[in-house]
Amino acid sequence: SVTVVATSTDDNTKSAMATITIAIPVTTYNLLLNGTYAFEISGNNTFSGVYQVGGVITADGNGNITGGEQVYNDSGTIVPGAILSGTYSFGADGRGAIILTTSTSSIGVAGVETLGAVITSGSHLLISGFDTSGTARGSMDLQTAVNPLTGGYAFVMNSTYPTAIGGVFNIDTPGSISGAGSVVDIDSFGLIDTGTLTGTVSAPDSFGEVAITLTTATGFFSPALTMSGFIVDDTHIKLVETDSFAASGGVAIAQGASAGTYEDNTAWSGNFVYGVFGACEGGGTAIAGTLTADGAGNLSGLTDTNFQGLETLGSTMTGTYAVDGSGTGRIEASTVVAGAEFNPNFIFYLTQPNLPMLVLETDNYSLATGSASVQATGPYLFSGNYGLDFTSLVSGAESDGTSQITADGIGTFSGTVDVNSNQTSTPVVGLALTGTFTPDPSGRFASTVTPDSGTAYDAAFYFIDSTQGLLIETDTQQVTFGEFQAQGTITPDLRRGKVAVKTIKK
Repeated sequence: SVTVVATSTDDNTKSAMATITIAIPVTTYNLLLNGTYAFEISGNNTFSGVYQVGGVITADGNGNITGGEQVYNDSGTIVPGAILSGTYSFGADGRGAIILTTSTSSIGVAGVETLGAVITSGSHLLISGFDTSGTARGSMDLQTAVNPLTGGYAFVMNSTYPTAIGGVFNIDTPGSISGAGSVVDIDSFGLIDTGTLTGTVSAPDSFGEVAITLTTATGFFSPALTMSGFIVDDTHIKLVETDSFAASGGVAIAQGASAGTYEDNTAWSGNFVYGVFGACEGGGTAIAGTLTADGAGNLSGLTDTNFQGLETLGSTMTGTYAVDGSGTGRIEASTVVAGAEFNPNFIFYLTQPNLPMLVLETDNYSLATGSASVQATGPYLFSGNYGLDFTSLVSGAESDGTSQITADGIGTFSGTVDVNSNQTSTPVVGLALTGTFTPDPSGRFASTVTPDSGTAYDAAFYFIDSTQGLLIETDTQQVTFGEFQAQGTITPDLRRGKVAVKTIKK
């Protein structure tokens, strides 16, 4: 409730007062957000540069955040703290906002953080930093298990600071990384450090946060690379760097029973959709495409590349790869993109089957991180409701947004986008957009997107399957990268987390 007082400007002794109750509407999507969720966002704040936030919140299914914890990294200044309370609200299309009241007044807007969001299911949301303190992009996932970490995890971390990190840490004894089965690659516009790593991993706290300390063999991070990991389940961890070296964030994905078994090129084969996003000299980098690994060291596919306006669009890609024989799951790959001024090189990190691989770009032109997912067999149908997120970089400015679109399966879509920028510091809600697309058997759908501001953008949607994929801008206006996911069908029973029961009358 709030109290509104109106006072006469002609006679300030005359006034009136009213109490108004602001109610959060109980929509379908508000009911759906129910449980404990881990989240991570990466971006640029308004004042001092890059920042990352990772944490855990608890939602009650009725529009309230009842608690949580987080770690905020502001250009290497680490601010841990509690999430005391909050609210959330989603409209009929799944777009909405999550407002978090933290224990630290120095972050967000006087300690209050606002996340823009589009919900795709009760277990997954695409989110963005959506207040005047800064802009960022990331995701939020339902936490389904909190167990001590064990075994091998591929990981990547990145920010707009000029260092990206990838590797595998193998927890081979409880709480300890001995170095066996572990590897790290550190890229700063050209690979500068590759080697083994050792370290420690703490037991999870009540919210599923673990402290990870990694020491590289060459001592690049002095004394060590430290991070907080927020457990999603037994296979996924969201990461935020917690040392003073940089402000990077990322993800770790388990290798499971496959850890240590990747010994030759036969360990990698199949069709994949991949994409990476990061920085190059003077701007941003986005790469997306399809690729086929033949199990014998050869690559082929389609690729869109954008090195801050130096583009190759829908070009053929060929290349070679080599699986590290030590079993870590590390794969070095070199590519040649037809017509490209720069040919990107990558390191892939294998995870357990049917989970995305992680990717680190390692050439002299840019640094970026991302993922590669097994591509389902077509045809690919762009039909129904989708949640979408994106990051755009141009001339030092970053914009991030979330959107909901509805595609007709034939060639058009429309929707609404919420976007924020670290330059304007004024989040924009409810910007309408329309688009067209051209289906293609490869899963690369060329598109044009027009917001109601009137400026059209070209893009390519790469379908992993008909429910999800990656997107990349394909013109010279800016560098944009994001993902899209179908919004699942929601029934009343599933909204409340209940099992549907059929009663048979005898």
